[in-house]
Amino acid sequence: HEIKNPLGIVRSTAEILGTRISKVAPGNEHLANIIVEETSRLDNIVREFLDFARPRDLRKAAGSLNAVLERLLRFMEPEFQHKEVQVQVLLDEELPEIFFDSEQIYQVILNIVFNAIQAMPQGGALFLKTAALPAENAVMLEVVDTGIGISPEKLEQIFTPFYTNKNRGTGLGLAIAKSIVDKHQGSITVSSIPGEGSTFRLTLPVGV
Repeated sequence: HEIKNPLGIVRSTAEILGTRISKVAPGNEHLANIIVEETSRLDNIVREFLDFARPRDLRKAAGSLNAVLERLLRFMEPEFQHKEVQVQVLLDEELPEIFFDSEQIYQVILNIVFNAIQAMPQGGALFLKTAALPAENAVMLEVVDTGIGISPEKLEQIFTPFYTNKNRGTGLGLAIAKSIVDKHQGSITVSSIPGEGSTFRLTLPVGV
């Protein structure tokens, strides 16, 4: 709270200043927008540290992995268009319900999809597929991108806390994602070919 509360005040103050600047000095609103954007970024960093340091308890309920994915697609549609990412979705209509924390799994998938978009700075294709795995009594989601890929040495560290090859970021996103999936007794894996793309595979058990 000692960090988040002042950040909230800085952001709201910048938003007010942006409105006033547009009236007295049109064309300079971007200065206030920079403050708003950066405080939002800092707030996200603080949130990631909190999620890592104090993992939330699972609130499980019966639900559909397809429904979580469809919600994410609606939310991400403007970003896909802006970054020129073509999305292809193949949902298993017979996918069984699972017992899971849909909000935390949403966070996992959002993190994976954001990483995929960042791996395609010039645009590309994103493939999303769900399927039942009867032999494993589980369901599966695959996220495949046509991005820059990940080198073998970086692939070994990708779920390690604080590891990142980005100029910005905490390196906690995928570590938190793996922690959430582990608490669900599921698995998250990644394979990649540098220069061709990456595939993230998430599996979650059916039942409690």
